This record gives sequence, C-alpha cells and structure tokens, in this order.
Amino acid sequence: MGLSETDSEGWIALSYSLVIGCLVAFAAYAVIYTKYFSVKHKTESGVLESTAGFITARNSQSMWRIGWSFYAGSVGAWLITTPA
Repeated sequence: MGLSETDSEGWIALSYSLVIGCLVAFAAYAVIYTKYFSVKHKTESGVLESTAGFITARNSQSMWRIGWSFYAGSVGAWLITTPA
C-alpha cells in the first residue's frame, strides 16, 4: 500500500508550502518584534554607540538573556562537533 507518484507529489508540494509559510511567518514576526523592541528600549541604544559598549554590553542584558545565549552557543557547538 505505497503512495502513487501523484500522491507523493501532492505531499511534497504540501510540505514545501508549509515550510515556506512558516519561514515567512517567522520572518514577519522577527521584523515586527525587532521594531517593537527597538521602540520600547530606546534608552539602551546608547550602549551600542561605542566600540567598548558594543563589545562589553555592560549592564544592558539580563541574566536570563545571557544564560540563553550561552545555552544556544553550547548547543550549536555540540551540533557542529558531534559525529553524524
């Protein structure tokens, strides 16, 4: 009871459509959230104006944001270095 060629082409088209729809939705969310976040946090923009402020970002991020950043970096490093 396998799928015929026309059935599998339908599933492929459906999966590509869903992936493209999700990518567009995520991109729209990222752009809208970034615009909202930049308007909401205008006071923190001064930190990024100098080189030292950009590199250190001293007192501009919360503990949770830094923790998630380390987590994402370690997961990315683990993903790249593990054997397939």
